[in-house]
Parts: sequence; structure tokens; C-alpha cells
Amino acid sequence: MPVKYQNQTTAFILGGNNVRINGHGSGTFDGNANKSNYPGRPHALTLNGSTNSVIKRISFIRSKMWTLSVIYSHKVELDSIFVNNTGNRAQSCELHWQSFRSSHIKFNNWTVYNGDDRVSLKADSTDISITNCEFYNGLGIAIGSIGKYTDQFETIERLTVENISYHTTRPCTRSTLRLGRTTRTVTRQTEEVVVLGANASNMTFQNLTSDNIHGGALTISQCTRFSGAPGEGNASRAHVMFQIIDIKINGLEGITQSSNVASLQCSAVAPCIDIGVYDVDLRFANGTEATGYLCGNFNDVEDFECTEEPRIGGSAIGVEHCSSFDYCCPKIAWYAC
Repeated sequence: MPVKYQNQTTAFILGGNNVRINGHGSGTFDGNANKSNYPGRPHALTLNGSTNSVIKRISFIRSKMWTLSVIYSHKVELDSIFVNNTGNRAQSCELHWQSFRSSHIKFNNWTVYNGDDRVSLKADSTDISITNCEFYNGLGIAIGSIGKYTDQFETIERLTVENISYHTTRPCTRSTLRLGRTTRTVTRQTEEVVVLGANASNMTFQNLTSDNIHGGALTISQCTRFSGAPGEGNASRAHVMFQIIDIKINGLEGITQSSNVASLQCSAVAPCIDIGVYDVDLRFANGTEATGYLCGNFNDVEDFECTEEPRIGGSAIGVEHCSSFDYCCPKIAWYAC
């Protein structure tokens, strides 16, 4: 069955009110996929129209594409979930869960081994909590993508992230938002689209630890670029009007391979407002402290000082990530904290 927002498919759809599923630690979705994860292959499970429901103590392994999609669902708890999508494939880049047009979703006590985003909040995800999780390899938490379609306004609001541990994480968590007139590139064909807009606001990240970050931990970027995409993508373009409001990071510590704590590239015409980063202690393995904060287009920062301007271009730190898709768009990307 098609998953409209991602133009992809799913293997199994579950919906209903007051649904209770307990895998007792042994119930498993095995996608039996070791060699490919390309678009069109099915997500393992989609919750569609689920309400007042609890799913716990189940495992997902070797998903053919992404692991879990939560769409049009409200007041759902997903607790004590294990995911391992590493396999032997050439591209181990599986996102393990995403939410779309859903609210009051609780993700708690997840353990994830993968090569892509751990979670990706899509359009109209509100009142989401992600707590007490262990993330291995791969990337971090993505806010987006949203704002990609004509005649629609989309939002992501009221996110709480707390007590998250990252292990050997690469800096490529991404969030994509588009507002106004933008250029979209898909499979190397460029088109111009006009959308009603999008926003992201009221997000709190607390008690984040890492044993090996491969790049800046926190990133906002106005344009995500993947290998092979034509064009340049530039946050200074007047049409990039995505504004980020009220984001707080409180408690971030661990080992890093980057001298920069953050690379924050906000819109030139809609600057970021009320961004706070508190209680940070990121260090190289030799004990040297990471102190860099690359900032562009800010109206208000709290508890940190900008040290220089970020790189203007396809991404805030110039990351190119494995993907079968090519596109360019504004984003807020909290990189693998």
C-alpha cells in the first residue's frame, strides 16, 4: 500500500482504537533484507489511524526500507523497541521511525542500530516525546522534511527529547523545511514549486551524551544536498524563509571529532529566534574542549557565543550523505547529538 507523503510502500498496516500489542521481548518483524534499501521497497510497519494504543517489547530487524511509519495517529505509546538494520547491504541507511500528521506520540526505551536517521518528524507532528534511547552508528534525530508540497502549510511543534545516548554517530541528522518559492531536485530533474509554508518551534533537548560524534553536534541548515544533485543550494537566497523559534538544548556531553559544537545557518530573511544551548561539555579524546559555534542570521541566542559564520551552500557543514534521492531544500538539522 502506498505511503503518500514519502511516495513509498508498506508491508503491514495497523490501525484502531485501544490497541494493545506486547511482543514480550521475542515478537519480531524480520524484513529479511541484507542487500538493498532502495525507494519502493516497503516499510516494515505503518500505524495508520491508531489512537489510544500501546505497542511494546517488539523487535525489527533487516527492514527492506524504513522500519516504522506513524501516520494520522494520536495518543500512541511505543515502548521498549529494538531495531537492527545494519545487515550486509551496500547502503546501510535505514531510518527507523517517522511520524506524519500525528500527535501525542511517545517513543521510549528504544535501542537502534542503523545507518540513517533514528527518527524523522514529518509534517504536522506535534506533542512528540523521545526518551531513554540508545542509538548506535548512523545518524541522529531529524526534524523534517516538511513544506515540500504545493498548497499546504505544515508544522512541527512541541517536541521533547530527553536522556539519549549516541554511540559512534555520524553528523547527518537532517530536517528539511521549505517556505515560499523554492527549487526541488528529484532524480536529477529540477522543478520550481510554490508552497504555503512551514515552521518548527517549541523543542527541548535534555541530557544528551555521545561517545564518538563525527561532526558538529547541533546543526541548522537551509539546504540539504545529496551526492549527484545539480545546482548549488544557498541559504542566502531570498526565497528561503524558514524560521526556527524556541529551541533549547540543555545538557550535551561526550567525545567528539569536531572542534565545532554547532553549525547554525538560519534564513537570511527569517532569522532564528530564541535559540539556547546550555551546559555543553564536548571534548576530543585527548581532552581538548570543542568550542566552535558557527552562526548565521540570528536574532537571539542564549548561553553561547558565535565564533564565526557557517559555510554558505548545500549544507551547514558541507555533508554529503548516501541516498538514492537528490534534492535541495532548507532544513533544521540537529546533528547526532
